[in-house]
Amino acid sequence: MGSVKNAAGGFFGGIGSYFKKFGTSLAQGDAAVKASLVVMGAGYLARGQIVKGILVTLVEIAYLAFMVLFGLPYLAKFGSLGTVKQEMVFNPDTMKNEVNAYDNSLLILLFGVTTIVITVFFLMFWISNVVSCRETQLLAQAGKHVNTFRDDLRSYINEKFHITILALPVLGIVIFTIIPLIVMICVSFTNYDTNHIPPKELFTWVGLKNFVTLFTTSTTVTFGYAFRKILIWTIVWSVVATLTTYIGGIMLAKFINNPLTKMPKLWRSLFVVAIAVPQFVTLLLVRNFFADSGIVNTVCANIGLTDFLQNIGLVKEGLGHIPFLTDPGWAKFMIIMINIWVGVPYQMLIATGVRSHSSRHGLQIPFLSRYLTASFLPALC
Repeated sequence: MGSVKNAAGGFFGGIGSYFKKFGTSLAQGDAAVKASLVVMGAGYLARGQIVKGILVTLVEIAYLAFMVLFGLPYLAKFGSLGTVKQEMVFNPDTMKNEVNAYDNSLLILLFGVTTIVITVFFLMFWISNVVSCRETQLLAQAGKHVNTFRDDLRSYINEKFHITILALPVLGIVIFTIIPLIVMICVSFTNYDTNHIPPKELFTWVGLKNFVTLFTTSTTVTFGYAFRKILIWTIVWSVVATLTTYIGGIMLAKFINNPLTKMPKLWRSLFVVAIAVPQFVTLLLVRNFFADSGIVNTVCANIGLTDFLQNIGLVKEGLGHIPFLTDPGWAKFMIIMINIWVGVPYQMLIATGVRSHSSRHGLQIPFLSRYLTASFLPALC
């Protein structure tokens, strides 16, 4: 808990110091620094950094052009997500019915969010630019060397090389992860559904109505019931699937690598086969084996297991088989079993690798047995 508080404090403290440095730079900066608020390259041009000043100013011009020609029209409609529906209208000039200039709610939302994200990054760049101009002023006043454009480029392949390496991945994360994630979150606050699908129909903001519906169940609203069922199963699946594969893999690695185990390489190879076979082949075999008339049901019926499960209420009366693939409860059981079949060997290989790595480097720590005994067994007992 303390580490979380420290991390939160450091995060908000960093934001505070970021804006404090901007305020200090603006208050103590000379005329060139203050001019960079309007013309971003002014501070660099005043110190003889011509190329850098021109490039920064071009970035500013590009942003302003983007906002005027593209961003602002979408931001203006962002509050309503459009008001003009798609329809056919008669054009007296062409004497034909044509599609009107309609609004597309999805595009308005997407490009509106994109514009906001670009604006946030531009503001961060704008603030950093003022701080950088102030630092350049201090260097010039102290008589120190002020970097040329060539010096700046050289720094990005030396001491700032991490920025050069991370620039493209961060840009990809913003474009392909952050923006789509924000858009999907925004969609959850709209009435987007099968009756409001662009471009033929518009959708709009509904606030928290959808989240209220999640927990509402009535004769006409059943989504809340379905949501709770899905949420409970998701939690059960996450916990059970993780614990079974993790504990099972560690225990299997412990048993196979035990000095008393005969032919450990053979046993390890047999379990590796389970993950060496393509999973779609495994699923086809499972479907055939556990079908209503499959070999597993035949064996269970012959040994009396099916009748026993009927007697204790796990199989409905009148069924001559166990509905592994047709009953929701049994299907969930099969999903967990298949995950164990495929996941435990993976975890076994990982645990074996950790054990062998520790042994090769002289780390004589009974990691597997100590961790399993201290962490998992008390919780299971």
